[in-house]
This record gives sequence, C-alpha cells and structure tokens, in this order.
Amino acid sequence: MDTSRGSRTFLEQQVSDLQDSMGRVNRARLMSFLGGISLMLLLILSSSVLLPLLSSGQPLMRALIGIDLAFFVSLAFLLSAFVPLTLRKVVVEFNRKVAEDRKAQKAEQEVRNVLANLDERQYAVFHGLYRRYGDIDHVVIGPTGAFIIETKSNHGNVSVDERGRLEIDQGGQPRKNYQRQARQEAYQVRDYLTEHGIPEQLFVQSILAFPFAGVPEGLYLGTTNTGSYIPIVSGKGVLQYIYQHRASALFTPDLVGRCRDVLQCWADGTDLDLNEAGA
Repeated sequence: MDTSRGSRTFLEQQVSDLQDSMGRVNRARLMSFLGGISLMLLLILSSSVLLPLLSSGQPLMRALIGIDLAFFVSLAFLLSAFVPLTLRKVVVEFNRKVAEDRKAQKAEQEVRNVLANLDERQYAVFHGLYRRYGDIDHVVIGPTGAFIIETKSNHGNVSVDERGRLEIDQGGQPRKNYQRQARQEAYQVRDYLTEHGIPEQLFVQSILAFPFAGVPEGLYLGTTNTGSYIPIVSGKGVLQYIYQHRASALFTPDLVGRCRDVLQCWADGTDLDLNEAGA
C-alpha cells in the first residue's frame, strides 16, 4: 500500500507554498521598481517647470520646491533600488530553501521506490504522515515489525565518531539532531496506534536512511537492544534491515491489518476531522 496525506506530501506542499510566496515577493519587487522609475520620469518631465521656479522664485517658494524635490527623489530611489535589492535577499533565501526541499523530495522518492518492493499483502507502507509538527517520511508495518524511516538527503560518507555522534564528511555534523528526531517520530506512531484502538504496546523501530551518501554496514546510533538504538542505512539497505529485523512482538496478519486501518485514517486526515468536530 502506498498512501500519503491527500494528493501532496508535506514537502510538496511546502515547496508549493514557498514558490507562491516567492512569486508574491517578486511581484512586489517589480511593482516597486516600476513605481520608482515612473516617479523618476515624472520628475524629469516636470523639471522644465520646477527648475525655473527653484532658481527665480521667492525664498519660501524655493525652500518648498527644494524639499518636495528632495522627498520625491528619495522616494524614487527607495522604490526603484532600495526595496527591490532588500527583497532580493528574501528571494535568495526562498531559492535556497526550495533547493533544500527539492533535494529532500528526491531522497524521499528514492526510498519510496525501494519500499515499493515490499509485498503489500504483508506490509503496510505509508509516506508523508502529517501530524501538525511536520511529517513522518515513511512508516512500515509488517511481519518483521513496525518501523519509521527518516530519510536524509546528505551526500558524502556517513560515520559515527568516538562520542557516538553522527558525522558526514561533506558538511560535518548535521545541524539537526537526527537521532532525537527519528526517536520522537517512532514514539508518535506508537502513541497514535495505542490511542486509536491498538492495545498491544508495539515497539516502533527508527531507521535513518541516506540514499545519496556512503554508509558502511553495521552503522548505528545509540545502544543496541534499547530504544535509543537507531540503525543507519543506505537507500537499498532499508529493505535488508526490514527483512532481517526480529520484532519483540508477534506481528500477525490481523495485527498488521488493524494497524493498516488505523494509519490509513492518519493518512487520510479523517481522525483530525473527527477531533475538530468534537472540539
């Protein structure tokens, strides 16, 4: 099964929103520039009238005309140059964020393609489960256990230093705490299943996937046999880990089916609709 929140994933919606905002900013830059140029042209056209008055009029008249000219010249500069250049920084930041999100989309699609090889009769697979704080990239539940897969778009070689911290040779240590993020997402899935009628206290295994990076076999964060243990795998290594994993509970077809139904409500957003109606 391959489902996602509505017709768009969280990242797709985010890219669309950024592009929409960037379009509005660019339109504002253009309108400001055109307004400034129009004001400059108006000043040039009116100079044949204003300059004689400025040179031959009464002192008070010259002062008023001088102040008006200074104001409108400054306004023309602000509109035609200062505002567009200032907003350009916003556009550059939007472009950077869109590029990052597109990289993340590409990485998630790589893992989607890998997970498509799972037998949908045995495994329930969900992508982009949204829960107000963001989305969970991939959730898999099947006979070998329950998993969340947090996908990262980093390039380079991944390693763990002597302090147990994740390192990537292109960029050093990640800006985000990937371990905490993956662990919290696993707790979210576990708690959601419990709150929606799955009485079994299921352990949800977190996985960090780097489809574009070099990942040595056997790499992990945390301590084995504890909730802090998070394997780090390549894109193709996701399937191998899922197939070889030994669940602490028996994931029968009935349990997998019930989990599938509950997570489908999450994917469809119907649980949020019910909560809002009850509130």
